[in-house]
Amino acid sequence: MKNFRILTTELEAIKHQMEQLCNLFRAEFGGDGLKNNKLVLKLANCANKKCPYCPHGPYWYRAFFNTRTRKFMFKYIGSSLKKSMLKGNEMQHWDRLKFYDNEIKRLKKEKQLIIKELKKLEK
Repeated sequence: MKNFRILTTELEAIKHQMEQLCNLFRAEFGGDGLKNNKLVLKLANCANKKCPYCPHGPYWYRAFFNTRTRKFMFKYIGSSLKKSMLKGNEMQHWDRLKFYDNEIKRLKKEKQLIIKELKKLEK
């Protein structure tokens, strides 16, 4: 069994990979900034400020411009992407979007295994 320091280092590496994945998605699909109904991949922090597993995700969102607040809002659409969630010309990018979705699943699975081991060590 791995020790606590190794597991926390691995957890930090997974978090960093998740951030890189979101940045890669933004670079590939967000070149011209936010627009209404744009698909976005984001990490989310939970309400617990001391959560050792934050950020969570990445999750899929849709960007919407709120004319009252004059800011973009993000509507959660799921932790996994389905074809039925796509709009407009997004369908032509299905293979690339599926790549990101599969990477998310792989990273989440790795993160869950590390968290499970950390919780065993805490007992």
